[in-house]
Amino acid sequence: MNKLKVLHVSDEMSGGGAESVFRDTIKASQENGDTVDYFISDKQRNVFSYIFSVKNYNLLKKKLESFKPNVVHIHNYYHYLSPSILLALKKYKKKNNCKVILTAHDYHFICPNSGLQFYKDDTAKSYSSENNNISYFDKFDARSSVHSIMKLSQYILCYRIMRLRSVVDKILCPSEFLKSTFEKYGVVTDKKLVRNPFDIDERNISETDLIPKIIHSPDVIKIVFFGRLSPEKGIIEFISKLNSSFLNIEFHIYGGGPLEEEIKKVKCRGNLKVIIHDFTLREKLLEEIKSYDMFVLPSLWYENAPNSIIEAGAAGLPVIVSNRGGMIEMAKQTSYYHLLDEDESNIDGVILSVFNNRRMNRIINPDMFTFSTYKQMISDIYRE
Repeated sequence: MNKLKVLHVSDEMSGGGAESVFRDTIKASQENGDTVDYFISDKQRNVFSYIFSVKNYNLLKKKLESFKPNVVHIHNYYHYLSPSILLALKKYKKKNNCKVILTAHDYHFICPNSGLQFYKDDTAKSYSSENNNISYFDKFDARSSVHSIMKLSQYILCYRIMRLRSVVDKILCPSEFLKSTFEKYGVVTDKKLVRNPFDIDERNISETDLIPKIIHSPDVIKIVFFGRLSPEKGIIEFISKLNSSFLNIEFHIYGGGPLEEEIKKVKCRGNLKVIIHDFTLREKLLEEIKSYDMFVLPSLWYENAPNSIIEAGAAGLPVIVSNRGGMIEMAKQTSYYHLLDEDESNIDGVILSVFNNRRMNRIINPDMFTFSTYKQMISDIYRE
């Protein structure tokens, strides 16, 4: 195997799912024998640097000139680094033989809003995943018109005027849904399905845990969500559905974010408890969730490829997910799932049906998500 010099690029080293994949990619590259370095932001920005960061453009230029990579693998970059790094890569590629790879964690490559959404009357609306119906007159950020204009300015300058998309040689898509959406929005760059890695072999449940345990009249049904507490996750909307239920339910929430205080203020009916847990380390969390009856991901946006669905399925939990985006695809990688429509009126029927499959879920093709599979795919892509 020929040895490569690989530079890994991301806004941050730590954070959520995208950053976890970033760290796994560095590890995979190291284990494949590559000479590895990384470039991340200092998490400082202002209005102008968000649109186009001259500082990060110059810093990356220096890093490229000193390290001289054969491969540059980019993850998220539009929060802090800005698309200015693509211009630095464009100039580097003119003088050097270098492959640029992007792992697409969301939709910022095709839309000013990374969730492929806009806001009307303070409500998030999704653009079509079948055709490009984006209007530049829409509002792209819930916070303010200024934030929306910043996102639109970054997008138009870097992708429409400077045409920096062309710098990327291959896009790694964690879901077929995202891959298909990119194609329908006219992205011609070569794309390949590469599932995000998850150490499923050690965390999957044993065969004895898969014995059906049918309980028709449970005293308490325990539902769990884990992830970022932000408006697009649909947590408050799901609690509203639970408030219309007649079942005795505990809804356990693991995670933090801007919506946490608002969730705490939601009034619940008598036999509904919403419990927000303190920060829990990932390893401990994946053990704790095995004690719950089902997992829910009620997101309001086109999730790409949420690992939480696979983690819950591997722990034996049947999953309830919104009937949209990459959530459908990921749920179908498990044996027991329910696709929840936004206008679902019989929430009790859904919960009782899913409850009857508790502790029975599994991942249909676990090899698809292993780190060893991911590592081999990364090596092949870098060297092809």
